[in-house]
Amino acid sequence: LKDMENRGLKSPKDLSSIIPNLHIPDYGSAMTSTIYLRGFGSRIDNPVIGLYIDDVPVLNKNSYDLELLDIRRADLIRGPQGTLYGRNSLCGVLSLTTISPMAYRGLRAGVEYGSAGTVDARVSYYDRTKNGTGIGGAIAYRRSDGFYTNEFKGEKCDPYDAVSLRFRAGRDFSPSFGIENILWGSVLGQGGYAYRLYDAQSGTLNPVEYNDKSSYRRLNITDAVKMKYSADDFTLSSVTSLQFLADRMDLDQDFTPRSMFTLIQSQREIAATQEVILKPRDGWRTGWG
Repeated sequence: LKDMENRGLKSPKDLSSIIPNLHIPDYGSAMTSTIYLRGFGSRIDNPVIGLYIDDVPVLNKNSYDLELLDIRRADLIRGPQGTLYGRNSLCGVLSLTTISPMAYRGLRAGVEYGSAGTVDARVSYYDRTKNGTGIGGAIAYRRSDGFYTNEFKGEKCDPYDAVSLRFRAGRDFSPSFGIENILWGSVLGQGGYAYRLYDAQSGTLNPVEYNDKSSYRRLNITDAVKMKYSADDFTLSSVTSLQFLADRMDLDQDFTPRSMFTLIQSQREIAATQEVILKPRDGWRTGWG
């Protein structure tokens, strides 16, 4: 946790700087378009890397660029993982684990301020009651005035505002059985796509200058229930989740002051997942999802 915070890792895109062969490009917004591992990647539809947060699958790659809020551990499992993790794991799985109130107690808080009016504030608290119930939560807020100016409109084209939260509650009813509920969500609105046209004849790079709206907005909500039973010879775990995603991208695709070509891409998705994994002690495993 401290190592990730000291490195300034704010989102999964930043992991590209420390994980060999992993490249998550920044195309100008929090909408994740492509993930590459060892040169393999998918421009559309299913990504080649699956993302799991606390054993809960993130189904839509548009949700991959999230706030790394109280991330305790990040593991990249390389190679095809379709047997256990499904079709979105052709090249591997990125597994993120957050702080659990069952293992940590205390208050954490921090505020950062940088250029362009950039503010990053977060606070979290975790505790465990006398009956063994762990309760904890975290909230983060990030904003920026923007770094690039749209010369046509005379205003910043990439402002950013986002709020993220996570709530965890769990209880070990016995040494062998425990249950936990995890709720997380985020809402963001940002400008973006500070693209500049290159004039090949004069060899000059034109300023950011376009007239139509270019932005990205997203709402994410996920609620998951985890249950785990441990016996002498095996462990049996179940993860059930309900996920909601609504996002919209507006893009001036000609990137000029003229009204030539614009793009609107929006989606609303509701999904339910169920995974059951049996892990015998002798090493082999099987699952259903």
